[in-house]
Amino acid sequence: MKKHYTFKWKKIVTFSMILFSWFFTQAHDYRNPLGRSYNTSGEVNSFEHISFNSVYPSTSMVLSTPALNSPPSNFSTANDIFVDFILPLDAMPGSVTLTFIGSMTVVVTFDNTFENAGQHSTTLDVSDIINSPSVASSNSSFLPDGTYSVQLAYLDTTGNPFLSDINTNITIDSVTLPPVLISPVDNASTTPGSSLIDLQYTLPEQPRSGSVTLTFTDASNNDTVLTLSDATSFSGNIDGLNFASTPEILVASSNSLADGIYDITLEYQDSLGNPIATDTATGFSFGDVVTLPPVLISPVDNASTTPGSSLIDLQYTLPEQPLAGTVRLTFTDAGNNDTVLTLSDATSFNGTIDGLNFASTPEILTASSNSLADGIYDITLEYQDSLGNPIATDTATGFSFGDVVTLPPVLISPVDNASTTPGSSLIDLQYTLPEQPLAGSVTLTFTDASNNDTVLLLSDATSFSGTIDGLNFASTPEIITASSNSLADGIYDITLEYQDSLGNPIATDTATGFSFGDVVTLPPVLISPVDNASTTPGSSLIDLQYTLPEQPRSGSVTLTFTDASNNDTVLLLSDATSFSGTIDGLNFASTPEIITASSNSLADGIYDITLEYQDSLGNPIATDTATGFSFGDVVTLPPVLISPVDNASTTPGSSLIDLQYTLPETPRSGSVILTFTDASNNDTVLTLSDATSFSGNIDGLNFASTPEILVASSNSLADGIYDITLEYQDANANVIATDTATGFSFDTATLSNDTFQYNDFTILPNPTTSKIIISTKENIKNISLISSIGSQFHVKIDDSINEKYSVDMSNLSNGMYFVVIETDSTYYTRKIIKK
Repeated sequence: MKKHYTFKWKKIVTFSMILFSWFFTQAHDYRNPLGRSYNTSGEVNSFEHISFNSVYPSTSMVLSTPALNSPPSNFSTANDIFVDFILPLDAMPGSVTLTFIGSMTVVVTFDNTFENAGQHSTTLDVSDIINSPSVASSNSSFLPDGTYSVQLAYLDTTGNPFLSDINTNITIDSVTLPPVLISPVDNASTTPGSSLIDLQYTLPEQPRSGSVTLTFTDASNNDTVLTLSDATSFSGNIDGLNFASTPEILVASSNSLADGIYDITLEYQDSLGNPIATDTATGFSFGDVVTLPPVLISPVDNASTTPGSSLIDLQYTLPEQPLAGTVRLTFTDAGNNDTVLTLSDATSFNGTIDGLNFASTPEILTASSNSLADGIYDITLEYQDSLGNPIATDTATGFSFGDVVTLPPVLISPVDNASTTPGSSLIDLQYTLPEQPLAGSVTLTFTDASNNDTVLLLSDATSFSGTIDGLNFASTPEIITASSNSLADGIYDITLEYQDSLGNPIATDTATGFSFGDVVTLPPVLISPVDNASTTPGSSLIDLQYTLPEQPRSGSVTLTFTDASNNDTVLLLSDATSFSGTIDGLNFASTPEIITASSNSLADGIYDITLEYQDSLGNPIATDTATGFSFGDVVTLPPVLISPVDNASTTPGSSLIDLQYTLPETPRSGSVILTFTDASNNDTVLTLSDATSFSGNIDGLNFASTPEILVASSNSLADGIYDITLEYQDANANVIATDTATGFSFDTATLSNDTFQYNDFTILPNPTTSKIIISTKENIKNISLISSIGSQFHVKIDDSINEKYSVDMSNLSNGMYFVVIETDSTYYTRKIIKK
């Protein structure tokens, strides 16, 4: 028994020593700044220089490079990528990344199942990376087509940085690049008399066998499909009447094309079988398939014969020799009745034809009628070419033959919106008729708002200038009859009409909105308040001024205050036609001109004010309005944050923040707040004194040092980018008002305005707006940029020029970054500000 217990005790001691040794190593590893520098952005600040001459050479300097087995170099795929790699050591959490470097950089971070030493594999869907197996995150949801270098990187648990393997020339190809159909172009055609089609095209990718086709689609959507060879280009002629004569045409659904108009489509798939890509030429003419349009030079649209003449000026040209007997000229009247003339087969005509005797013109071979009646006609010239292609036409519209219309009368007075003189019933009437009227056809009609007509039959004179009495039409001799001898007060539309002596259709002229008598209440004029006016601060007096252009109907004058919730306070005013003075918004009863009020006072608020009345005749109410009137103190005026301005920053190496602001009103006690909001929407809130202004520095690392800062949710800020919001309420506790400065950089690191120099390294400028230049005599193997939130950006290293390396940061967001430089013997890091 004793031996047994001694044996177990030795095993326990041995195990304890191993466990202690492991724990000591882990404690060392997690205290090592290098081992933790890339885990969180805050910890990157803890190291400035990394060298192979480590204090712990036995653990931190053993480079354990991973092996990226797949995707291999010189590899192509259309969609999925098989990923296979080996980690020689366990990885730090969140450090295993696969970076695709090409037209854009896509960084894929694997989850913790891929952080153990050993072999790992998965499949990435390039169209949905984030949802691929074992992917924790990606800066892009998809990987665009292109050629990439792929880098596998990780941090092992001993803190060795940027352990990676890279494969190159990996191509993602998920689309077929469009072909280019060089010829035929849109609306091309074959040479007259030839069936040869000039065909030229290029394919930007090697086609999948048998996928190259050329399709001719006619006007009825019938297709002739040619399967072409797998060559990536063609330039030559193909015979549209004998496709089999062209070796590059492997198969044709038909060996020839009929004359016609075609859309031509070139299509193919690339060798990976990606979706078909096409190019198209439209409107290709094969053979002679259309009749070119004729040109009807005269008559033009809306032409007419000369008064007293039946001769029609006719001029036209035909661009092709017509098919015998197809040249026609058709006159179509308003009732769609046609008079058709068959013309000679000449390709042009310039002369006159007699509309009352078509037989007198030799070029007119036949006519469906030998003459035209007076009227308005559309004239159509048509023909077919000698091949019998479809008819082509040209048309002139609105041609007047003979005297077929009544020319419009001119109603000179009344004009639109005229009115009688107050107190008078006389109407000023003036008009002219350009033609002698048909007896008894001249009328003047007054139409009221209810469409009731008062019709006056006037004499047959071609003009009138004088007055007619709207209360006694019979007193005017020129008025032959009237449907009513007088007009009631009202608004009328007045229509003058007549027919000419030939009885052509009636022509009219109209004046609208004529006022007879007193029929409207003229609008009041609210002089004050004007739009957006307000009471004087501390006063309830409202400056009120208005005029009424007519004597009001008793008890009709009201002033209404409508608040934001559409609640009305209505004041009934005296019947005076004007007012100029002040009324007390807290005591309406104190103003004698206010007869009654629905409420004796107004609450603080924004109001629309409406003045209304009716004239003494009781015509419809007329109004005037002022909007946005402020009564009392109802808003907190906005504060002004003078400094910091947008995108400001602390002085390099200083934690002092220049703070300046003014408050236009005395603040409510304890309401003045300054809030710093970081990129993660975390707030640091400072409660400031109740002073209406401040100008000075506050210490971002010790807010308690500033007496004007009464309370702070945290006594210091971390380095970072902040939005700063100043807010307060006025003493009346109106709604909070704010002002904001965005993109403020708080950085307490010691930085030079121009350069950073460490040992044999120089980096300038810092801060920068675009590029930094790294000068060194050492050979730089790798340069990386890391943002303040831990995002890593690949930097392409070109051969140095005069021992200087350029790093372009122009496409990066403003903020703080860490540049990590790897040389043959050491590592360097430095903080850089991008503005």
